[in-house]
Amino acid sequence: MKQLQLILAVLLLTSTSLFAQKSRTNNGYSNHPPKGMRDFDWQNIYSGVTKCANCAGLKTTLELKKGNKYILTIKAINTEDEPFVKKGTFKWKGDVIHLEGLESERTAHMYKISDTEAKQLYFWDNKIHGEDWTEYTLTRVGIVVGDTSR
Repeated sequence: MKQLQLILAVLLLTSTSLFAQKSRTNNGYSNHPPKGMRDFDWQNIYSGVTKCANCAGLKTTLELKKGNKYILTIKAINTEDEPFVKKGTFKWKGDVIHLEGLESERTAHMYKISDTEAKQLYFWDNKIHGEDWTEYTLTRVGIVVGDTSR
């Protein structure tokens, strides 16, 4: 009987430990920013004109809100095209956010967030590119005020 209790106790501790480890790592993604990011208000509006292969540029605005929600708006400059607008949630991986629901769209879905800007990042050839590309930088332009859950 004591052996059975010991075996059950070990199994319980092992499964609890594995569950805690899995929920902690979750492929490196988190619903919370890393500690260094908590020192400034990342819940902001970031905006800028990014490079475009077949237009004068893309007016891009990224609004990050509480509850890990975002609104991304992209409009080609000097065109009559309707803007691309996507609302959704995001997850953190270090100081990089991953906008969920954009993986199949032809736009950036990763942004490196700092206290003054958001840099679009691109993933190809198993590498992340864009941290040093100035033409893909959005500048922090305002703080999200009140409930803007539009």
